[in-house]
Amino acid sequence: MNFEPITLAQRDTIEQSRMRYGHTVSAWHAFHSLWLWQDVLKLSVLADDGFYAVRYGAKGDHAYFMPCGNPDRIKAFLDSLRETGSFRLYYLREQDKELLEAYAPGQFQFTYDRDGSEYLYDIAEQCALSGTKFKKNRQQMHRLQKSGEIEVKPLTAETLPDAAEIEKLWFAQKESDLNDRVRRIADFYAAFRDCGMQGLVIHQNGMPTAFIAGMPVSDTVFDACLLRISGDTPDLGLFACHALMEALSGQYVTLNAEEDMGLPGLRTFKQKMHPCGMADLWEAIYETD
Repeated sequence: MNFEPITLAQRDTIEQSRMRYGHTVSAWHAFHSLWLWQDVLKLSVLADDGFYAVRYGAKGDHAYFMPCGNPDRIKAFLDSLRETGSFRLYYLREQDKELLEAYAPGQFQFTYDRDGSEYLYDIAEQCALSGTKFKKNRQQMHRLQKSGEIEVKPLTAETLPDAAEIEKLWFAQKESDLNDRVRRIADFYAAFRDCGMQGLVIHQNGMPTAFIAGMPVSDTVFDACLLRISGDTPDLGLFACHALMEALSGQYVTLNAEEDMGLPGLRTFKQKMHPCGMADLWEAIYETD
């Protein structure tokens, strides 16, 4: 099987297959996620009309995303994997589990992937922030707004340098190699600004301090795939997410804020925002005797 690096030329093929076969909530199979994270996760793709599969190199030689597309093509791909022995599949939805169980009853072991499951937020509810459930969120927002001048600007060619500077500072805090990542943000914006990408840059007391951006997963779901904050200003993450949802109000119904990766602080933050649900995902293991 000829897996290849993920390029912009594959975008339409992957997105058409994804939409045709109902991958319209989770962001893991969306082209922008694959393209953005291919270096970190060592991803490569096998794609043609009506089908694509992703090799997950960071998880080993026999690891793949659950393939997407025509069920007969998926089964043929699985047949080829079974000929070579054991393998793992990641980011399965409930219907993918059902497909695998029907395809090979009792031969897959399924594990719920809590760390990889994605948080979903009702945009109208989040914009309103009404009721006792959101009392602390309202207090955090008000506290931040009283702490200094806050200005929200759309992510455009003019504000992109500010976003790149925030990205640089964010990775410097983590002592990471940042040159490639900063370039990737510029590439990401240039490649996707005509494909539905939206984002915001937030200035605090005249200085760029945060940016948030993402892409639509479907006509109703928007994926907030990038959130960067320079410094440790309390409540700025909540403010950025809220500002993005206000900008998306009327265009999309649901915000996908992606996974928490099992990080305690990130999990607490996303839970305190009060998701309306989760895009639950599983891992499947096929082992030969």
